Parts: sequence; C-alpha cells; structure tokens
Amino acid sequence: MLPAMTTERLDDKVRAALQERRGEWPAVASGAGVSHSWLSKFVRGEIANPGYATLRRLDSYLSPEETRNAA
Repeated sequence: MLPAMTTERLDDKVRAALQERRGEWPAVASGAGVSHSWLSKFVRGEIANPGYATLRRLDSYLSPEETRNAA
C-alpha cells in the first residue's frame, strides 16, 4: 500500500508562504526578481497565470534553507 501523499499546488504553497511573511515582501520581491506590486497582486489572486518559473523562484526563496539543501 502506498503512503498517503499530500498534494499542494505550487501557487497555493507560495501564496501561503507570502501571507506568513507579509512584512518581508520588499526583500522577497528583490530576491526572487519580481516587483512588490506583483507579489501583492498575486496574493490577492489578481494574476491568472503567474508562470511556473516565477513560482519556482519564489518557492525557492521562501523555503527554509534546510528544505532547499535536502532536495
């Protein structure tokens, strides 16, 4: 029997991480190569297709270092 797997969409994961780190958005935007305005619109659901590469950059920036090094 296969272990239960949790699936979380990358956009939902990134959005949740951004909401937890709201005060850090200027640094996150700079580090991930997007604008502060883009982050704000993304979190509000105003960007229909944020792009996989952009989401991966954000996810990488927002992930704890231990998680990044384990991959």
